[in-house]
Amino acid sequence: MISFEIPERIQQTITMMTTVAESMMRPVSRQMDENEHEIPWDYITFMHNAMRAMGGALVPSEDKKEEGEEDKEPKSKLIIGGVTNEV
Repeated sequence: MISFEIPERIQQTITMMTTVAESMMRPVSRQMDENEHEIPWDYITFMHNAMRAMGGALVPSEDKKEEGEEDKEPKSKLIIGGVTNEV
């Protein structure tokens, strides 16, 4: 049976990205639009540190499967790519 529920890891990533967009990007969006050639170092530094704290990935790495064992669930990293593009 097909499950249309969003996996918890992906829901957490959506929440994190929405929070970053609303609290970090939206307040400076007009300034960045008017000065589009400036580099947003505050945002870059924050995201760099956040990614390092998460181990360099948007989604924690999945448990390794035994060789020959197939996944019954969709790959989180493939799904998260679509989610990040939509947010």
